Amino acid sequence: MSGRFVIAISWPPSKKELNRISKIVSSKCKIVYPKTYSVEDFIIVAENADAIIGGYIPQPVIDAARKLKMVQVFHTGIAAARADEPDLGFSLSSLKERGILLGNANGSNSTAIAEHAFALLLVMAKRIFQSHHAVSSGEPMPRTSKNFSVELSGKTIGIIGLGHIGIEISKRAKAFNMRVIGVKRDPKKPIAESVDIDFIGSSADLLSVLKESDFVVVAVPLTKETEGLIGVRQLSSMKKSAYLINVSRAMIIDEKALKRALVENWIAGFGSDAWYPPSTGREQWVGGMSLHFAVPSWEGIHKLQNVVATAATAAYTRETIDNVFKVCFENVDMLARGLTPKYLVDIDRGY
Repeated sequence: MSGRFVIAISWPPSKKELNRISKIVSSKCKIVYPKTYSVEDFIIVAENADAIIGGYIPQPVIDAARKLKMVQVFHTGIAAARADEPDLGFSLSSLKERGILLGNANGSNSTAIAEHAFALLLVMAKRIFQSHHAVSSGEPMPRTSKNFSVELSGKTIGIIGLGHIGIEISKRAKAFNMRVIGVKRDPKKPIAESVDIDFIGSSADLLSVLKESDFVVVAVPLTKETEGLIGVRQLSSMKKSAYLINVSRAMIIDEKALKRALVENWIAGFGSDAWYPPSTGREQWVGGMSLHFAVPSWEGIHKLQNVVATAATAAYTRETIDNVFKVCFENVDMLARGLTPKYLVDIDRGY
């Protein structure tokens, strides 16, 4: 690849950001950026770009960049609230038609998400909210069997999705002396020998994993295959004493089925950092992004007493933001140096 490799970024960077970028990419790269946040300014700088980096990149920018070889997004997945609707600003098919690569920062947030999953798990297992309310209100918490907390040691955790996040969750579970079982897309694909997992199954083993687990954590990407993966049959197969935690995408769990499971006590509780997209005619997407909503659940799941809800904050750590930034620029720099980028999205599969 001869000449300068032009990288267009989607925002007007600070001097600190430009300095940081210069330390990540090679001298072969030239960084260009819009003067404002307008689409028109973005189009001007993207027209001669070899690569574009951003969190949200409008389709007209992609269309105008006729030399484009790669699009790099500031996401660890492809930011889909529904399997067929990646909210990136552009269509995946427009990249495929032109042979443009799509990069992400796969795995960059795994530590933060795994820690958050355990935070949700512990808050429910140890009945932290109930105890806090009793103390802050000055009312004694009844010493009844209903208010027993749960010890993690010796319990079974089922991890649905043993990718980067699932592996990090398994490590933390072992530190609590838990039995770890799970399912993954390709159970034959080797996992690092240092990772201790008691059972790894395929999607065919999902029901048996759910039946055996005291805690279930959902950590799979949202695809056409995983949308609605957890429904009535799956929820009703779980132990009544089991807790379900979701740190993936909301649409993996059927919302109406989950409401029934919680109200009718099929399971003990639900903790989630992921919520549902609006339906047609309902509230507009907040801030142009489909992952954060003013109303988390149209069924009112977030208001139930056996639910712990957080607002898509699992990956919102300084460490993760810094890591994603670094990985994205390193990924594009690999292409600039004539190498295959480490983190590429399979557009056909959606991950």
